[in-house]
Amino acid sequence: RISKFERLYEKIRQQFPSKEFSFEENSFHENDQITDKCSHSSEILIQSNQSMLINDFLISNENSDFELDEKQLKRGLHVCDVITCHAKRSFCFTKSYGKYFEGTGSLFRTLSNRIRYFTPKEIANLHCFPLNYHFPEQITIRQAYSLLGNSLNVFVVGVLLENLFERS
Repeated sequence: RISKFERLYEKIRQQFPSKEFSFEENSFHENDQITDKCSHSSEILIQSNQSMLINDFLISNENSDFELDEKQLKRGLHVCDVITCHAKRSFCFTKSYGKYFEGTGSLFRTLSNRIRYFTPKEIANLHCFPLNYHFPEQITIRQAYSLLGNSLNVFVVGVLLENLFERS
């Protein structure tokens, strides 16, 4: 007998195939590809036997508006998680991202070896917000980070709700 948790886990595994799972588990997809729309919101093509990379969620590799200056680097780089475009995971982003360094989310190392924050839009992409989603103009970057830090992944919540309503 399969538990609800095991069914949900299997559903998520099918939606987010990665190298951790065997090719056979993912081979039912046409042309070995699926279009993962993050519950009809993200238009990102995934090879069925590969994980998505951070690069798939970036607006631009370089973004000088979000780069850390030398003072910031000296003060907090030793307590930060710094990832590249080839990473498959990041730390979770909290509402204090951009305000504090330790434990608030990953920083990004650009191709030119600069360190920058993820933009609010990139964090929204990681959370599977619709690609056309934008914060209202009156929302500051700090407020956007705070709102995103308190949010959940849209796709995962969708899967959970779908599973909940199937059982009702």
